Amino acid sequence: MEYSNDSTKEGIVQECDFWATSDATSYPIAQKTRNANNALNKVISLILGADGRWQYDDTNRTDLPIGTTDLVANQQDYGISTDMLLITRVEIKDSNGKWQLLTPMDQNDLNSPSFNQYDSKVPGGYYTGGLALTDFLNTPGIPLYYDNIANSLFLYPKPNYNSTGGLKVYYQRVPSYFATSDTTKKPGFAPHLNRYISLSMAYDYAFAKGLDKQPTLKQEMINYEQAIKDFYEYKPKYEQVNLKPHIENYS
Repeated sequence: MEYSNDSTKEGIVQECDFWATSDATSYPIAQKTRNANNALNKVISLILGADGRWQYDDTNRTDLPIGTTDLVANQQDYGISTDMLLITRVEIKDSNGKWQLLTPMDQNDLNSPSFNQYDSKVPGGYYTGGLALTDFLNTPGIPLYYDNIANSLFLYPKPNYNSTGGLKVYYQRVPSYFATSDTTKKPGFAPHLNRYISLSMAYDYAFAKGLDKQPTLKQEMINYEQAIKDFYEYKPKYEQVNLKPHIENYS
């Protein structure tokens, strides 16, 4: 569904006015666009929460959600894009130029008595929990772990070599937002569910104005939210795996 189409009256903006009984004066385009983008944020939250196997990305994007940067010897902290919502995978080139998958960690892991990580540099060969973060794999080498802190990735250990394009991050990101001047742009998710945006915009207006149609709009939003979750939870048949027991006859 296009964002705005005054000719056909079939755009999201026009449908919002239909639901809300509003117009360009009572509900200015700047307010509509702000609320449309808030609705996009809600949709993305629903999609990302529905199924981790669906690597969703806004269909308006013209590039892949993969970031690459150089590994720098003795550098532990690497900045990441602010439009990243969720990091799904981090890989590095080792000192031989082969790609290796890094294991995600959190600094709180080091507080757990159950933490039991082998490192030949530690007396006895193992960390056993309660380790200071500054002491964790603090000798430069080939990175094994990454920790996402704010807008940075911290590598453990930090690399002891340089590698051009040696750090690759796969991620899921914020939607491609609408601008007030947009007309033909469409929401970047399943087209048959785009009506959720106009419903949400209309509900925001009705809520702000204290209109009686709030409950009706809210219920329609709930219906569409469930439809969004159901659609993005769907597994195609080729992804469904049926496990059957293998019976051995030892008689």
